[in-house]
Amino acid sequence: MGKLGKLSIVIGTVDKFSKTFSKAKAGLAGIGKAAKTSMKALGGVSLAFAGIATALAVALKGSFQFIDALGKTASRTGVSVNFLQAFQIAAEESGSSTEGASKALEKFSRNIGEAGRGLKTQADIFKDLGVQLRDQQGNLRGTEEVLLDVADGIQALGSNAEKNSALANLFGREGIKLFNVLNSGSEGVSQLTERLNELGISLSERSVRGVEAFNDSFNILTTQLNN
Repeated sequence: MGKLGKLSIVIGTVDKFSKTFSKAKAGLAGIGKAAKTSMKALGGVSLAFAGIATALAVALKGSFQFIDALGKTASRTGVSVNFLQAFQIAAEESGSSTEGASKALEKFSRNIGEAGRGLKTQADIFKDLGVQLRDQQGNLRGTEEVLLDVADGIQALGSNAEKNSALANLFGREGIKLFNVLNSGSEGVSQLTERLNELGISLSERSVRGVEAFNDSFNILTTQLNN
């Protein structure tokens, strides 16, 4: 196929995804406005949370690759896009980073899988925290479900040294930086998503998946065009 033929395919694909792409752009444009409105209405901790979220929104506006990575990280770790955004922002507040939070969740998800396969070291960590990895049908529970129980288990430990040890084992290097997030128990972790929704600054699952599909298709076709 010639260059013009390939170019026609690219243009057709862009047109196909244009509605989704436009919606995603519109969603991004609204994030900053929503965050500013929330900052005027809320005070205290919520103000700090909104400030960090606004900074994240600026980063999102600057690169659709970030959104693409958001969708792929959510898929790899088995959490919702909404939860991942809230967790990343909370990690920023706790001294970690967006990338650090993603790596921590990936490590955590891997540990669930390894414990589920019977690896004693990982299985013992969850057992010591009183966390059940399987449901009544014998299936491994979802990452978010397990994480909420782990947060309760961390909170119940007697000393900070024990908590930090468990965090490092389950979440890797970034685990200790997530101390304030996970030491709040399941109630505190659940409130992360609630706060994000209240501020109205999260990207929807649909928008993220739309950008992800657009990027994947466009990258493939661009590669073909350049060959």
